[in-house]
Amino acid sequence: MAPVAVAPTTVEFVASLKASVVSPQANTLHDVIAQAVDRYPSHELGFITSSAHDSSIQTKTFSAFNQNVRNLARAMLEWEKPTGSVVVVYLTEHEDNMAAVWACLLAGYVPCLQPALSAQQAHKEGHVAHIKSLFGSATWLTSELGAEQINSISGLEVHLLSELKASAEKFAVPADWVAYEAKPDDEAILFLTSGSTGFSKAVVHTHRTILAACRAKGESYGLTSESQILNCKAFIIETCF
Repeated sequence: MAPVAVAPTTVEFVASLKASVVSPQANTLHDVIAQAVDRYPSHELGFITSSAHDSSIQTKTFSAFNQNVRNLARAMLEWEKPTGSVVVVYLTEHEDNMAAVWACLLAGYVPCLQPALSAQQAHKEGHVAHIKSLFGSATWLTSELGAEQINSISGLEVHLLSELKASAEKFAVPADWVAYEAKPDDEAILFLTSGSTGFSKAVVHTHRTILAACRAKGESYGLTSESQILNCKAFIIETCF
């Protein structure tokens, strides 16, 4: 059986491909996924299905995952958002989160991972308004359940992942397609702090800083292309990704 990386994380996915990450040619996350698919097309990613009672594991080969996220990225361009636009990713399933993040990257958008919102309406509305003000826009990618939680808040542009997937089915882009050629110091992903002392703050990571973290993790864990990783966190880089 091909090695399975049971993790919904961009960083751990990258770190598990040690040969790809340490390559001097891998200067951006775009480079990493392209090299991973080229070198290990049949390796598998495993995703724990959180909605299933038995926490079943769904798998995709690197090749299949790559094609899926590039088609999603192409479908995202139908939103007609400028390159560098922030997309708040509010999803619960591991595979959905990982696919959304990579699709945003390949589409030239900057994903921001949103943890579970507060059940208290006033706190939730205050947080969402803060995020909108922080980024100067409010484009959300979520599920039907997530949309129900924020549909009472005005001024949001909400896209459903199910609709994005349906739109992506009409595309079959090349395996190396990208909407934007990223540079090492371009913003790659935004992370929100816990907000325990007030509203959340945004932490910016570039392609360069994420790859540096991946290299450090790969060396620390002694990862190779044969490694199998189980990570319980949705996304982890140091303490917050």
